Amino acid sequence: MIIIAKIKKINVILCNPKTKIMKSKIILTVSLMIGTMIMAAAVKVDICHNVDNNPHVINVAIPAAIAHFIQHPNDTLGQCGEGGGGDETPEK
Repeated sequence: MIIIAKIKKINVILCNPKTKIMKSKIILTVSLMIGTMIMAAAVKVDICHNVDNNPHVINVAIPAAIAHFIQHPNDTLGQCGEGGGGDETPEK
């Protein structure tokens, strides 16, 4: 009996016009967030990746670049050896 009452209460809440508006706003917000993440994943950036004094350029998506900078704090954004990024040159 308690389960049936809870199910009826849920149906009443979901059928409420105010709840339907809120539900559609949540769906719209989530859809926009997913779209933004997909667009960010489509944009790629160059990173000067300096491993063992051997700098080279890698091209990764923005979410991967953020994760990469967390793991490799000495890497820089942009091409290696240019003014914008990575002025490190290998020493011999």
